[in-house]
Amino acid sequence: MSKITLGIVAHVDAGKTTLSEAILYKMGVIRKLGRVDNGDSYMDTDEMERRRGITIYSKLARIPMGEDELIFIDTPGHVDFSAEMERSLGVLDVAVLVVSGINGVQSHTRTLWKLLKQYNIPTLIFVNKMDITPKTKEELLEDIGEVLGSECIDFSEYLGDMDLAASDKEGESDGSDVIKSDVTIADIDGDLAEELGMCSEKMMEEYLENGILSSKSVIEAILARQVYPVLFGTALKDQGVDELLNLLKVVIKNGQIEKESEISQEEFGAKCFKISRDKNNTRETWVRITSGVLKSKDMLQPFGAYPSDARKVNEIRKYSGDKYELVQEAYTGDIVALTGSDNSACGMGFGACEDGDKNILQPVLSYRVLVEKSDNVHEVYTNLKELNEEDPALEVEYLDSLGVINIHLMGKVQLEIIKAKMLERFDKNIDFGTGTIMYKETITDETLGHGHFEPLRHFADVVLNIKPLPPNSGIVVHSDCPVDVLGRNYQHQVLNYLSRRNHPGILTGSNLTDLEITIISGKSHTKHTEGGDFRKATDIAIRDGLLKVENVLLEPYYKVILELPVNNVGRAMTDLERMHGEIMPPEMRDDICILSGRVPVATIIDYAAEVASYTGGMGQIMFEMDGYYPCHNADEVIENSTYDYTTDMRHPYQSIYVHGGGPEEVVVNDNNIDVENVGNTTSAGSSKSGGKKSKKNSDYTGYGGLEPDLDEIFTRTYGEVKFVNHNQARVIDADAKKQENVKLAREEYNKAHPKQVEKKENIKTKKKYILVDCYNVIHADKKMSELANENLDAARGALLDMLCNYQGFMGCDLIAVFDAYKVSGNTTTASKYNNIYVVYTKENQTADAYIERTTHEMVNKENADVTVISSDGLVQRIIMGDGARRVSARDFFEEMERLRL
Repeated sequence: MSKITLGIVAHVDAGKTTLSEAILYKMGVIRKLGRVDNGDSYMDTDEMERRRGITIYSKLARIPMGEDELIFIDTPGHVDFSAEMERSLGVLDVAVLVVSGINGVQSHTRTLWKLLKQYNIPTLIFVNKMDITPKTKEELLEDIGEVLGSECIDFSEYLGDMDLAASDKEGESDGSDVIKSDVTIADIDGDLAEELGMCSEKMMEEYLENGILSSKSVIEAILARQVYPVLFGTALKDQGVDELLNLLKVVIKNGQIEKESEISQEEFGAKCFKISRDKNNTRETWVRITSGVLKSKDMLQPFGAYPSDARKVNEIRKYSGDKYELVQEAYTGDIVALTGSDNSACGMGFGACEDGDKNILQPVLSYRVLVEKSDNVHEVYTNLKELNEEDPALEVEYLDSLGVINIHLMGKVQLEIIKAKMLERFDKNIDFGTGTIMYKETITDETLGHGHFEPLRHFADVVLNIKPLPPNSGIVVHSDCPVDVLGRNYQHQVLNYLSRRNHPGILTGSNLTDLEITIISGKSHTKHTEGGDFRKATDIAIRDGLLKVENVLLEPYYKVILELPVNNVGRAMTDLERMHGEIMPPEMRDDICILSGRVPVATIIDYAAEVASYTGGMGQIMFEMDGYYPCHNADEVIENSTYDYTTDMRHPYQSIYVHGGGPEEVVVNDNNIDVENVGNTTSAGSSKSGGKKSKKNSDYTGYGGLEPDLDEIFTRTYGEVKFVNHNQARVIDADAKKQENVKLAREEYNKAHPKQVEKKENIKTKKKYILVDCYNVIHADKKMSELANENLDAARGALLDMLCNYQGFMGCDLIAVFDAYKVSGNTTTASKYNNIYVVYTKENQTADAYIERTTHEMVNKENADVTVISSDGLVQRIIMGDGARRVSARDFFEEMERLRL
């Protein structure tokens, strides 16, 4: 069975949901046409959607197509919910763009057109409401061609005889006859063939050679986005819907967008495009299967994550409208909702599928959340974070220093929806303050950033090349670092952190953008590097790079199209120039003048009401997000900002060294970095940005890398730590005579007890080992045991990651031993996993036997200090007889919890 996904997008009030109802009715999915204004449409199932008469969430329906299946997705049309719409575009095979016949191509229609191009989705255009439009078909087609492109061709007269199977009077039809019929578009000649020939060289050559165009060539051009068929009709009165379905059928059945229907032997992969909750508040992860097969109870592992991050799939739900059926398997091309995963996120890839890019459409307004006095701020923040999972664009943040919550939104309608959701789902009555503009930051020149993170028992070192990109390019990350310099797994951690997180600048703390960040070098430590160390080092490296070059504050701009009477042009041009806009020369159309340009959002956001006032209702203004460009009043914004990068504890700007020293103290190994080529990262550097300067004016490094506020308390209480130099121990102000007496007493004791001295020296020189009976440890812990029952590989991976951290803390050789005595023909195998050794025993040899023999040899032959982690009583007694230490599995997990490893 092939799965084809069709999406329908439109500007609000273009009739998108009405057209969706008509398509579902024609295809036999529903027996009665619903109406948006009646609140009974099949796709708008949420109570708020029916109450307000708008689509807020993307919904899907399943349409049988003989042996195949069409997955139909209806998306929100209101600009405030465009982020929800955009997340659905990443899973579409083909799209229908609905244009209002009354208003023509509107501002949001332009945005949708750009997104469809960005996601490379073949598109058909349906012009709706032709029964009440004051414009002719020719005028609308001319408008579409001028704005969207000359490749938009009228197909309404050239579809041939492709009538749908007739439904009975009750409207009952399963649509199967429609799909099974082998319909194709006729070969095209005449004016249409000539028009189509202008859209691609291949069709032009075919037309010049044969005088006609084959249906195959036309379909290929539609799928290659070289041609965009335009149809006209009225969905409410069932006019033009048959022609649209006919053309969709031809494109789908005769095109090449079918997906593999057989069970794929490829590695499983899926992409998450939506998070939701059902009526029972069960969390649902909506994914499209990109490869392989997903089965119920499988472990769903995020791309590039540790096995311990995998979650079991409890249910696989196939939705159609607000109803679903449970299935045991989902195949390539299918869209399903999964339950059981609590760490999924929109855009996240699973299995072999990489993470998707961030949404192109982003909010430009930030609002402060106003909480009632009776409500707990932290509880409200937790509730909003749950909504943030469903819509990542909200970017809910809690400012500890001010005790306030900020949230990013598209507009006022979304404000009302968030308020209603909080009251309905969590019984929290919240409000919002005045919206403020969301700024961004970038740099002007290429720079290198070096980040070193080395507090006690941690180690990570990263060097990044950071260079500016053209406006509105976002953040692009690469790696140009050999794997023998920095391991692939650590490079992947850095790349994930760079691409998934927002990184604040140093001017106002606004998010960075328009940067290409490349890993060029780095270091890890076999014992002390842990998973989070490279995130810290990356943060420092970014800040270090920013402090070496000029930083620029960016603000959002609207692309503005203003239509107004000729006598109001002077006023409008004066206003737009006062708003620091960049205006194109005016265009005249009959008695209407059209002004277009780019204007800062901050200056024009409330201008629509003013236009209506001074034009007497004759003027019309359209806004379209144009991107981020240099701020027109950057100095004023920076001055009014309360942000100071030197006190931002979440994003440090100085490298941290274990002895409080500088780059000259970096541990030298095979992967050492030439720090002289990177620059001294222990000082804040000189920012040419005009931002705030560092408050640290000396080289004093304080108490070994504490956070600034703690360091200040320690310094105030105990005074500054005194150093002779960076490589010398602390100067202790003590009585010299007293120290001399202690020294003499120690020497006399050592002479009188030579055996004790020898014993201490032996202990110091003994090599230390830790042996772990892994399966015993796994089954001794409840959580580990449950994970092993679901997926033994995941449990093994989780324990090994834990042991890697434990080895870094203990600083000795650690050997993880697994039973493999039941594996026929198996020999003892040993391999390196990060900083530990992993051993699988040979056939007929248990882990207990291996540990007993190895402990005996280490203690008696190497005189080693051996510790065995196991809860097996017999093993404990035997190894104690050899003089080794024993640690129970329970004590081990308690120690891990205490150390928080």
